[in-house]
Amino acid sequence: MDLQKFMQIYIPNWDDREDVKKYLSLKECLADSNQYDRLEAADLFHEFLVVKDKLFDEAMEVFLIKRGYRGYDM
Repeated sequence: MDLQKFMQIYIPNWDDREDVKKYLSLKECLADSNQYDRLEAADLFHEFLVVKDKLFDEAMEVFLIKRGYRGYDM
């Protein structure tokens, strides 16, 4: 399973969240080098990583809670 699919499964209200929209927009932008100046690339990539890491952390926490791992009980 790819990372985006994992996050989509375990993050509630995936389609309605502003941070998800930002993640998808940045991902699309970075995939097309015609959408940004090379000088902007590092800043865009950094912003993408920050948003992605936040979403992944949330998805992993939900995954661990659902699996009943120690320290993640509700």
